Amino acid sequence: METCPICLEIGENLMKISCPSEHSFHSACIEAWLKNNSNCPLCRQNIKIDMKKFDSVNDFINFCRSDYFYFLENMKWYINFFPLDWQLECVKIAPYVLTYITDKTQEMCNKAFENNIYTVKFIPENMKTPEMHEIEKNIKKEDEYESRVLRISYQINMVSRFLPYF
Repeated sequence: METCPICLEIGENLMKISCPSEHSFHSACIEAWLKNNSNCPLCRQNIKIDMKKFDSVNDFINFCRSDYFYFLENMKWYINFFPLDWQLECVKIAPYVLTYITDKTQEMCNKAFENNIYTVKFIPENMKTPEMHEIEKNIKKEDEYESRVLRISYQINMVSRFLPYF
């Protein structure tokens, strides 16, 4: 086990940064540091970000469009270390990323609904299709009916317990 040099706590899964000495830190600790600095907190050497050897901003943008999750995971690094023109390209691609995430979330909600209509209770309102809304209404009616039946059944049970005493 290693100790994080920033918080001094022993931890697993410390993240190595790409300074010449490859120092390791908790990801939360180093992210907080890197918001305001672009060097290693221990050796003060500049941190080199592996940009997957992009030759140009266009190569980077094309890569991001092919792998939005990689883009999202690494956005905080890009903003800190990329040249200004690359940072601007990151900002330009953000709406595409949001559209992609929305589409994937909709697909996931639709698939969950296809597998089990009762998942409609957990699907966010803005992701529900008209069919989902209709099914949800019917499920609510069923739930209300079952609830009434249970209440009546409970009342009958309670009354039947006291009938022998009359």
